[in-house]
Amino acid sequence: MSSPSSFYLLADEPRRRVVEVNERYNCGDRYKGSVYVNAEGVKIKHGTGRYEFQNGSYYSGEWVDGAMHGKGLFWESTTGDRFDGQWHRGKRVCGVYYFHDGDLYIGGFDEATGHLKHGRAVVVEDMTPYDAEYKDDAMVKRTPFNTSVAAPFIPHQRDRPASSSGQKHRGDEATRAERIEQQQDRQLQAAKSILRSRREGLSADAAVFSANDVQLNESKQRLFGKLQRGQSERFMHPHLPDANDAVRFHHR
Repeated sequence: MSSPSSFYLLADEPRRRVVEVNERYNCGDRYKGSVYVNAEGVKIKHGTGRYEFQNGSYYSGEWVDGAMHGKGLFWESTTGDRFDGQWHRGKRVCGVYYFHDGDLYIGGFDEATGHLKHGRAVVVEDMTPYDAEYKDDAMVKRTPFNTSVAAPFIPHQRDRPASSSGQKHRGDEATRAERIEQQQDRQLQAAKSILRSRREGLSADAAVFSANDVQLNESKQRLFGKLQRGQSERFMHPHLPDANDAVRFHHR
């Protein structure tokens, strides 16, 4: 398995020897992936791996020093919701949150908990996309979805690691924060492209349904015309047999 994304590694992370394990814990949880062994002989999740909880939930992605850190997917078994995106020290940063009912949230989360929707985002409710803005999990603004202008994420302060002494270190941290911001922008652009494709697909389906409705109406009109002509012929030629005549003949 590969190591986590280079710019998501912690600044003070030393190089360690990583090995692969497949372990089940006493609580019923299970982990299959990369670890390193610390000085106390404890195995620390590090690299990439999949952690399955006893209740069926799981996280699959990148780890650093035992924490979900980098890119990863978390699926919640109790709700059916899932989150696919970037993590920082065990907390969600930004990505796509898929609700079990089909709605979507594409954006960032608060710095303190990593659970509250926060900042500019794109939401999909009842198959309708919107540009939105959140503060502490509450939507404070919603406008019609703009397909031509991307709403870039505003990175949290945690995404810009605190600088230490030395100009070179500050430059490295600024570069890392810039890369994170650029990746977030690309992710939102890709999400908007997916939404545009879905909307185009829905429009195409609607056109097909409309054409089918037209054909159905035309068929109804032709059938109604035939029935009217048949009734006219019965009136003009009463000697012609019909279904009732056949029934009466059969019972004689």
